[in-house]
Amino acid sequence: MASLALSSILAALILYPLFLVIYRLYFHPLSNFPGPKLGRYHSETRLELMLTPKLTIAAATKWINPDELHVDDPEWYEVLYANNPTRRDKWPPAAKMAGTGEAGFGTVDHTLHGKRRAALSPLFSSRAIASADGIMQEKVQILSDTFQRKCVAKEVVELRGVFVAFTTDTIYQYAMGESMGLQRDEEGARRWWATLETTSKMTPLVKQFPSMLALGKALPIKVIRWLKPEMAGLLEIHEQTYARAKTYLLHEEKGHIESASGMEQGKNLLFRTIRDSSLQADEKNIHRLAQEGFTVIVAGGETTARTLELGVFYILTNPSVLQRMQEEAIDAMPDVSRAPSIKELEKRHYLASQPSIIVLVGLKWPLMAHEELRYKDWIIPPKTPVGMTPHDVLLDPKVFPAPEAFEPDRWIHSPDLDRYFVPFGKGTRMCQGMRFALAEMNLALVILFRRFDMELYETTKERDVDYVGDGFLGAHHPDSVGVRIKVNGARQ
Repeated sequence: MASLALSSILAALILYPLFLVIYRLYFHPLSNFPGPKLGRYHSETRLELMLTPKLTIAAATKWINPDELHVDDPEWYEVLYANNPTRRDKWPPAAKMAGTGEAGFGTVDHTLHGKRRAALSPLFSSRAIASADGIMQEKVQILSDTFQRKCVAKEVVELRGVFVAFTTDTIYQYAMGESMGLQRDEEGARRWWATLETTSKMTPLVKQFPSMLALGKALPIKVIRWLKPEMAGLLEIHEQTYARAKTYLLHEEKGHIESASGMEQGKNLLFRTIRDSSLQADEKNIHRLAQEGFTVIVAGGETTARTLELGVFYILTNPSVLQRMQEEAIDAMPDVSRAPSIKELEKRHYLASQPSIIVLVGLKWPLMAHEELRYKDWIIPPKTPVGMTPHDVLLDPKVFPAPEAFEPDRWIHSPDLDRYFVPFGKGTRMCQGMRFALAEMNLALVILFRRFDMELYETTKERDVDYVGDGFLGAHHPDSVGVRIKVNGARQ
């Protein structure tokens, strides 16, 4: 009897994969779409983790794993990533990979996502961002002081750490009312960057095995520090944000919380904005507040820091762009000691275009439509996960002649290109922090290029700028040390 049971188990283990392969190759609803044979019967794990990250198929519509299609056509981007009233649910594996299923970023359902997004809208309105000018000015001044100190000491500036400290402290101060102190802690900034980079690289793995996040949260921090020191920092931020939300709610129960109306810069602006929203009470619990806070802090730090790093590189390697940048910065800031406001800089199109044209390579965000979608002659069944990559749109030579070239003027002289401006996404899932990020980056670049003469130091495009792999954001070469510069002197 035991041998019969064992034989049955072995037969099942052999036959199930065989039947699964046959089904996926010939009977699956997506079996008529082109794509790699491996992707049809194997999960995306092998494609993402074991093969080259650049998968090229001679077709605009591709079946890249047993569940998902990928479309490579800039003209179709606004069809998939559409505005209301179209309904687009997020594919659950993509939603869960950050471990924030109760935050807007991790919300699968279209309707619930819209409600959660609306609750945070006042935090990133034009009026609210204008009120954050003082915070941005303060953090940019600390950034400028760092460059000045490095100049006097004749030390090399490692832009990754410096910029991630600036962007993280800025968004943390704005959302929570206090700084993380990274701008005053160079080693702490390096550790935080290492944490974010490690997290980004692990994203494809976590997407396939989301239980890893739950396991990581369940383990004591001491164990995580021993197993993977870089990940401990991320879990600590999870814990700190949770503890902060808990304290906030306890104070609220005692009636010690002020209203968020007027967007005054006090403590816990993000929490107060959610509390003052029209969401139901069960949408204002500790887990929701903590996860929204964590998402804003992490997302608002790394992406903006990377863009600044790439921006400095491309400006310094393009003499004509550098010259015009310096001229426009002088015009916007005649007195080198008086920084312009973010509202003043919005009117200067060339300066405002600088951070807009840096291409960040990141994961696609597959969405699921509730109705059939048509792409040319292809009919995509309802609820099929379909993804597109911003990188494919922004570097498409049919849309952008010489797409690899750093040409700020193309955005000024060709307003029709705005529909292809997708680094922040499009539609109902578009990044809410876009205006905040652009204002922050614009101010930083103007002040740095107005006040300092800089040059690159032992930086190569292939090693330190180009992406060679995938992650939450693109992965650089393993030997990369990031973009580094020397500050040669102060400009008058």
